[in-house]
Amino acid sequence: VCSALTRQNAFEFDGLDWISASSIIRQIEILIRKHSFSAVKIGIIENLDVLNDVIDFLKSINKKIVIIWEPVLKTSEGYRFHDCFLLKKFIRILKKITLITPNKAEATFLFNIKSYSKKNDLINQSLLSENICPVLVTGFRNKTKVIDILYMNCESYFIDGKLFKRYSKHGSGCVLSSAIASQLAKGKNLLEACEIGKYYTERFICSNNTMLGYHLF
Repeated sequence: VCSALTRQNAFEFDGLDWISASSIIRQIEILIRKHSFSAVKIGIIENLDVLNDVIDFLKSINKKIVIIWEPVLKTSEGYRFHDCFLLKKFIRILKKITLITPNKAEATFLFNIKSYSKKNDLINQSLLSENICPVLVTGFRNKTKVIDILYMNCESYFIDGKLFKRYSKHGSGCVLSSAIASQLAKGKNLLEACEIGKYYTERFICSNNTMLGYHLF
């Protein structure tokens, strides 16, 4: 389902035209005439109102549907999709979804995180005391690893991965969140799905030395 029509190639992002909530929902409606689904991944979307309308429609189809939101704020070329979210509306939406998958920079912006120096720094933030959904923060780097941290039920789980210095890919965050949604649809628990999704994304990143990856099975 298209939530935006982008103008881009492997090296440039020139802009986009947003798709309205009603048009997104009409795309879903024709799909559910033929198919049923238990998990959905949402990427770029115009604003929180559109996101909320789409989520409410999905839950009207299936109250138990798994919803993963990758809150893309800007492209790797620097094109910015969003500058701010209203806090109360943001919290209200997070309570409706299964997992949010921001990278470190996005999490810093969304949750106003001051420091990641302590293990439980994120879950101790006042925002996350609101009983929102689990949060997977990606992209903590050291000399040999890229570590993702899953904050869930007042606990933090560290997911180690390899650092590939010579490889970079467009859409690796989209691949990760989609892979997690796929694993949840197959019945894996959230931690397992995040671990398998990270491994899948590593294979995508290493699939070739261009900016566009291959999906390897």
